[in-house]
Amino acid sequence: MIVGKAVGIMRKLVHPIVEQLDERFNLRFENLVVAAAIIAICFLAGMLAHIRAAKKVVSSVENNVLSHMPGYSFMKSFGADMMGQGNDNDWKPVTVRLDDSWQIGFLIDDISEDVCAVFIPDAPKPWSGTITYVTNDRIKILNITQKQAVDYLRVLGRGMHSMIKDGFDQ
Repeated sequence: MIVGKAVGIMRKLVHPIVEQLDERFNLRFENLVVAAAIIAICFLAGMLAHIRAAKKVVSSVENNVLSHMPGYSFMKSFGADMMGQGNDNDWKPVTVRLDDSWQIGFLIDDISEDVCAVFIPDAPKPWSGTITYVTNDRIKILNITQKQAVDYLRVLGRGMHSMIKDGFDQ
């Protein structure tokens, strides 16, 4: 959807130039010019992202706008984990004992010495869920990545037993 919009906008911008070149050289390459222009813009955006001023703007937008969007920090952390850039302190996969059942969740914060905040995602779409506060004795940190935990949620836990069997011990 976003790519389609970008192609449509770029097509309108390059059409007059391409039209002149088509008349002069009898070539039809509007799609090639549009693709090259989008690639060039993405490349320049990537280069700009490494400039200190751009990093400040991105940080400001993240802190003041994006952090208020539901699920943004989870998706950012999950994306970093998938790219191998995850932080060990970010959203550790856990099992949480709630009454007589266990659920997979993500440790999001240590509230005190005895209490932590856990995000319990919905399955099979883990981008929404519930935040609950539990005592530390009710969680077990799993030795799996965020991506593995989300993959298990997507298949409703199928095959998960072999990976987290120690996470259910009483």
